[in-house]
Amino acid sequence: MSGARLERYFKTSDVADMFSVHPETVRRAAASGDLRSIRLGGGGERRYAETAIRDWVALMETRAVERSKK
Repeated sequence: MSGARLERYFKTSDVADMFSVHPETVRRAAASGDLRSIRLGGGGERRYAETAIRDWVALMETRAVERSKK
């Protein structure tokens, strides 16, 4: 794996804290498919890749711009 970099993953609570939103907001975004995630273990704890979070933010920005044009 020379030169390969592992992507950083975050827990639901980490993402919620980053954006000052309720953890349920993050869970709903994942459930709707807006925020890609993976599930770990039997408890279904989700993890969110750094690139997935960036994509989600870009999606939210695009939607906000579209709404402002209406």
